[in-house]
Amino acid sequence: MNKIDLFSNLTKINFLRKVAETGDLKLASSLLGITPSALTQAIKALEKHVESTLIVRDKKGIFLTNAGKNLLDGLEKILIQIEQLESVKNHGNLFDKIRIGAYDSIAIRYMPTVFSTIKKYNPELNIELKIGRSYELTTLVNLGHLDMAMVIEPRESENFDIYKIRVNRLAMYISNQIPSPDYKNFPIGCLSSSSDGRASFVMKTLKDNQLSSKGFDIQTDSFEVLLALCLNQKIVAILPDEIGQENSELKDVSSEFSEKWDSSKSNHQLCLIVRKDFSKDLTLKISEELINFT
Repeated sequence: MNKIDLFSNLTKINFLRKVAETGDLKLASSLLGITPSALTQAIKALEKHVESTLIVRDKKGIFLTNAGKNLLDGLEKILIQIEQLESVKNHGNLFDKIRIGAYDSIAIRYMPTVFSTIKKYNPELNIELKIGRSYELTTLVNLGHLDMAMVIEPRESENFDIYKIRVNRLAMYISNQIPSPDYKNFPIGCLSSSSDGRASFVMKTLKDNQLSSKGFDIQTDSFEVLLALCLNQKIVAILPDEIGQENSELKDVSSEFSEKWDSSKSNHQLCLIVRKDFSKDLTLKISEELINFT
């Protein structure tokens, strides 16, 4: 068995623990605030890493194998101690730093406002920013390793509160230097929509439009990469309106691709999730600034 790197696999190990506690993938995923497919893929990745089968299924539910039990038994005390230390250190208003998570394009747009609000509240507070996908950040807030995160359409959890910020949509953009209808022949770029839930809102949009991400020419994990390729006149990019509409060098050509793309089916909710035991006063100040942000 390969030696487990505790910190890089902490999320997956917690997934396994929640599956063991509930004996049900659907319930465990709901408590964790992720999709069942994301949970399944994470467990499979952990099994591949440790080179052992960790769970088995039968008519009565899901159970840990001996390897799964040994893994959790060996790490349980460490996991609990880490969670307790983080909870004590960052409980309520007794904190000296704030740990925030966001996706790269969201961070670029909203973090200056968040940072200004925090520093106005308390100039002495340190700020740590974690860049990641929604499923990962949701899990880290669930575990208490982040205080808050800006994520797309999180599932409810007993460990955090959800503040709705705004509804966004995905549309097709091209450089306004490209004349119509030349861009009809351009490759189309889209955010990767893996089945593990890392971009579930993109996957849902593609499904609603009866499309598959495999049908697109360019796939990437970053909207910022799509934006750069689009600005350099390389692709038609599927981007959030908040990115596309703010850039004067781009134009929305969704209507020109109506046979492929219906932007009305791409709405998704941007939310702020915050640990339940985090400062309510600061949380309200941040959420209000984000809602009023234009």
